Amino acid sequence: GMDPRLTSKYVAEGKMPNTQKMIERGAQREDLVMLGGQPTVTPPMWTTLATGAYPVTHGISCFGRQNPEHLDGKDYNIDSTLCLAEQLWNCFAEAGKKTLVWHWPGSAWPPTSDSPNLMVVDGTSPGAPNMAVATMDHEFILAANEKTEELYYRRKAVSDENFPCVINELKAVSDEVQSNTPEYHMRHVTDRVGGDSMSIILLTLQDGEGGTSDEPFDVVLSPIKPAEKWAEAPADAKEFTPLYSEGTIHRPCLILKNEQGVYDHVAIYKNKKSTEPIAVLQKNVFTEAIIDEAIKDDKKYVVNRNMRIFDMAEDGSSLRIWVSAGMDTQNDSVWHPKRLFKEVTENIGFPPPTPLLGGANKTLITDCMLVNWTAAAKWQSESLHYMIEKEGVDVIFSHFHNVDMQGHCIVKYMKDRGEGRKITEAEYAQCMEDVY
Repeated sequence: GMDPRLTSKYVAEGKMPNTQKMIERGAQREDLVMLGGQPTVTPPMWTTLATGAYPVTHGISCFGRQNPEHLDGKDYNIDSTLCLAEQLWNCFAEAGKKTLVWHWPGSAWPPTSDSPNLMVVDGTSPGAPNMAVATMDHEFILAANEKTEELYYRRKAVSDENFPCVINELKAVSDEVQSNTPEYHMRHVTDRVGGDSMSIILLTLQDGEGGTSDEPFDVVLSPIKPAEKWAEAPADAKEFTPLYSEGTIHRPCLILKNEQGVYDHVAIYKNKKSTEPIAVLQKNVFTEAIIDEAIKDDKKYVVNRNMRIFDMAEDGSSLRIWVSAGMDTQNDSVWHPKRLFKEVTENIGFPPPTPLLGGANKTLITDCMLVNWTAAAKWQSESLHYMIEKEGVDVIFSHFHNVDMQGHCIVKYMKDRGEGRKITEAEYAQCMEDVY
């Protein structure tokens, strides 16, 4: 998703020194433009990068392919078993090099070599590691206000062509490796791109969303009231209730004052009888790895979430909180060998959620989505260094999808179409520079 013009511009201005180092060490055209394959879609191009073959040779031409048995059906195409060319990582591994394929969205999963030198982490979708298989519920905005009368969760399915890379709810199922065969198998799943994999809601001011941006998302509206019937709560505390997993999980919260008497933080509890909070959120502070629960298909999961209070009245009368998707902390279905999942999560942390909110709200772009991606970059960097140092990895095939994913969320607002711009062109330009 990187634009060679923007990349060249920022490199020339000295704003991307690490990219400059890679340019100096590698081979590329002076203008950084890449020549080659068509179509320029994620699965075929990442497969071309992995094999050196064009789509007409390796056979991966899009996100989906015609189902051989049903003319009206498509099979999911980010599947290594469908690739007809040899991946470079197999060559390295079979030549004796310890090789790590880390979230490569083109013919990486499932592994296609039984070499003990090959390690593969995800690759089932573009977004981020574990996103496609471990997302248990969706991110949302919570808007709480003393004027709000009822607690409810608003969600609708809206088709949005600006999110072509959002894929989740995949069921990646692989056979156990047999000593006498190098093959893995992944069951074909329905092509969910543009389907029901991303259920989103578009609200307007008339619909009463409390001033949130016009980007589609889920919204929880909650009343704010004086705190009542708590095991422990200060006399001046106020309460409200977030709803997770489409309203199936309630988490009572206290709005609390600081030493100066200003309401500036929130404590989240499992229930009002609890004396220890699940997490404490400070106003305008990004909080990572909040461990809680999610419910999906009537099953309960332990998940990690990120949150941020991005708007809060000093008198505690209103607030807005961004809440990330909940990521299953035990899902190792796309890690090979599976022990890697435990080693990385215990030493570095759980795979972070993938944020998609931004759109026409500068605060959501910079303070929520961008900050979350920055944290994800740190997690990925530390994970790769851990694999180098502890596993003795010689070769890594990897990528990071932040430029593409964030670009999809904000680029449609870069041009003024007469709809009324909420943030200026210069501010959008700065947002894009921050992403790079």
